[in-house]
Amino acid sequence: MASTRRKKLIPNLTLNLNVFDEQGVLTGETREASLSIEALQDIIDHAASLAIRFRNEADTADIASGIEEMSEALEVYDVIPEAEGIPAP
Repeated sequence: MASTRRKKLIPNLTLNLNVFDEQGVLTGETREASLSIEALQDIIDHAASLAIRFRNEADTADIASGIEEMSEALEVYDVIPEAEGIPAP
């Protein structure tokens, strides 16, 4: 009889996140978001990359590219709503 191993499931983490308006200003409200460890790792990786680019005075196009990558990660994991009608940098 073949041995089967169960993969240990890691539950999502529920976080209380600030809510921002369309201009990025805090509204004073919060909302719950449930994120997997993988989602958090992806978001943190994008944030770290962007911070390093900024710290090393990367050119404007490189910073804009990093912001776009971060924005996409935040949208994919439903941390921020998808941008509608906003032209790419």
